[in-house]
Amino acid sequence: MAGAAIDNKASIPVGNDYLTVASFASRLGIKFIPVSQINEQLQRRGWEKASVKAICRVAKDAGEAMEALDQIWSHPKEAKGIISRYTEQNKSILEQERMLETRMKKSRLSKTILDVDEDENETEEHNNTEKATAPV
Repeated sequence: MAGAAIDNKASIPVGNDYLTVASFASRLGIKFIPVSQINEQLQRRGWEKASVKAICRVAKDAGEAMEALDQIWSHPKEAKGIISRYTEQNKSILEQERMLETRMKKSRLSKTILDVDEDENETEEHNNTEKATAPV
């Protein structure tokens, strides 16, 4: 599940060398499966709107996401209820995450607006300086 979130450029120190995460996982016999393949398998098992992303959104951590995925894998027809249960169970955490996301978006938007304003002010100051120093 974490395969989609792994930085392909990340490396792990092994002795005096560094290995990519994929190489290190390969040495351990771990194979990364694309999320799209997991979704397809869940659909084949009976969860029509399969989405690992939906599971990850409602789980509080990776362990809980794996737990939910295991439950859905075993009982795909009950996926909607399982997702609902985790959503209710983690309601306060999910609300805090949404609140933080909203704040971050507003903060980025404010910074972007401030950056644009500063750029416009710098351009205006530059134009005024050019006019003041231009030969008559």
